[in-house]
Amino acid sequence: MSDKLAVLVYVQLGSYPAKTLDLFAEHAKTFNSSLFQVLITDGIYQSSFAFDKRIAYTNISEAALNLLNVKPFYKSLTKSYWLNTFERLFALRLLSEVPEIRNLPIIHVESDVLPFITSKTLAFLQMNFSKLSVPRHDNERGIGSILYAPNCQELINGLGDLETLMRVESKVISNDMELLGLGLNHGLIQELPSHPSQYGSQGFKTSDGKRFLFDGAAIGQYLFGQDPFHQENYRISGYKNPSYRTKTKVENFTFAITEEDRVETLMLSYEERDYVITNLHIHSKELLPELSSTNSRWNRAIDEANGTSPRLSEFVDEISPHAQIPGLLTRIQIARNNGIFKALIFYLLRKLRK
Repeated sequence: MSDKLAVLVYVQLGSYPAKTLDLFAEHAKTFNSSLFQVLITDGIYQSSFAFDKRIAYTNISEAALNLLNVKPFYKSLTKSYWLNTFERLFALRLLSEVPEIRNLPIIHVESDVLPFITSKTLAFLQMNFSKLSVPRHDNERGIGSILYAPNCQELINGLGDLETLMRVESKVISNDMELLGLGLNHGLIQELPSHPSQYGSQGFKTSDGKRFLFDGAAIGQYLFGQDPFHQENYRISGYKNPSYRTKTKVENFTFAITEEDRVETLMLSYEERDYVITNLHIHSKELLPELSSTNSRWNRAIDEANGTSPRLSEFVDEISPHAQIPGLLTRIQIARNNGIFKALIFYLLRKLRK
């Protein structure tokens, strides 16, 4: 294990994985073979990628049980999508069962996240972050698109703090983003920089003079679009995430793919400073090729983002888990949770719109 720089871990629970999981894991291996890649899974989805280690997930966490006590319909709603997205954080505890990786830095990414992790990325993280860390989505929510812990013990400590927070605040927490947001706001976990303005206010130490950005969702959404479910089943770039635009106007960025030490790097320039993009949250679930300055798909994305070519759209004939119609029992549970009167008003308004 001495030749490995860090652990890159994915979690796949349930029967509805992002189709990007295996492909992006392969891209990550090609980009940096020094990452020890782990998959934590309940085995329902059969991944085809040869992970270095697979860990079986079996028992639900106390935090997820607290979530189900308030929102029991999460067990069936959208094929348990929201429950599994929340629980994947606490499934990371299973890394403690692998003794040989306990002292390695840990990076967790969602299955639709494309990581570009180098030794300089890790040096930056180790210089600036001493505990569990994630990007922020907005003032109230964090986002676990990418998660960092300096070692397994700090990961376990951070997850323990979040589970305690969930126990206390379960009545007001609906999902993993709200839990991470409370964790950030209470100082239990640290915030990874996701936009250039943070470098002016927080004084991060740079790695080899480089500044790094960790994409929560906004940069990936601008380059490749939202989930087609939110765009009438079309995949089109240029989405301007409103929570991100309050701090930095993404349309004022300039993007480029450069090469350094024979490694392709995705760069962002803003106000005469350069930033290395560490990961992209491919919210659109597009099966992208490897990052390359000679690839036509990447060049098109860069040109569209920089305003030098028109944006092209693509119709996607796929059914998102968010489009699943809840069963009767699930709808009754949702109505009880939201309040019967509110549920009735919502139903009548929806009928009037038709």
